[in-house]
Amino acid sequence: SMSFSQSAPHGKTMRLNTVKWPEFQQFLVIERGFSDKPKGLAIVGRRFRRLATWFGDKDFTRSGVVDFLGKLHDQGLKNSYLNNFVKDAKLIDRFLGTNELRDFRFLREEPSVPKDLLSVEDIQHIATVRVPYRSRAITINKSQHALIMLLATTGCRIEEALGLKLSDVHDTPPHVTF
Repeated sequence: SMSFSQSAPHGKTMRLNTVKWPEFQQFLVIERGFSDKPKGLAIVGRRFRRLATWFGDKDFTRSGVVDFLGKLHDQGLKNSYLNNFVKDAKLIDRFLGTNELRDFRFLREEPSVPKDLLSVEDIQHIATVRVPYRSRAITINKSQHALIMLLATTGCRIEEALGLKLSDVHDTPPHVTF
């Protein structure tokens, strides 16, 4: 580990502390082209302070980042959340000029699948519900059935489905062009 007086290649200390936030914020906006909107900077600032607190009086190192991420992982936090810290740690690495994380990879994220998906049977049941409209009930119910099945089988958004033209629907092979 480096002593307190040693510095990184760009003349910046390898120590990370909350006092450096204004400098890091300026680095993000001016050198990295980040938006200077307060909300976005506040989010990065919270993660910056959390990392700075973790490192305390220790040098900013790759192994320290790995330990920090391990602690968060042990708390049950998802890799998508941890990757925000990876991104910020890589930026801090550039800011400090330590070059410890240049080749550091993001954590593999598991695709998030909603827990409350409808089953095929649920969708078919919804699509076959007949509403007793006063007029044109058969036509409206058929249209709703077709719309529900289109949404369910393609995963399109309602606006996309409602914006379809007849020329967007093909029968050989059966497909829809959005």
